[in-house]
Amino acid sequence: MATPAAGCGRGEWAEDELRELWENKNWRLSADEVQFLAETKELERQGAIRADSYMAECPFDPVWVTTRPVTILGRQMGLGSQFAYDHHHGRGQLMTSFQSVPDFQECAEDEDDE
Repeated sequence: MATPAAGCGRGEWAEDELRELWENKNWRLSADEVQFLAETKELERQGAIRADSYMAECPFDPVWVTTRPVTILGRQMGLGSQFAYDHHHGRGQLMTSFQSVPDFQECAEDEDDE
């Protein structure tokens, strides 16, 4: 798994990763993705969630943390819960378990193609 050297070409690398992700998705959002984005936007506006960190894999989305109990995509989350959305390979799903990594990574489909 190759990652760019710290600070060297990171912007260009991230843009390439994002472009590849969206090309693989035919530049479309699923109904669940649209719903997730609408719900998180509204919950953030209400102050019910805040970005806590970011996913290490493109599209480098926020990992959200709840500041009160909420429901997202029909799933109840308690105070202090973390969640994000996995956008890859049409397997879009709400994620509630995360593994720490030291740096940003190539998209999962990059690893699948090797």
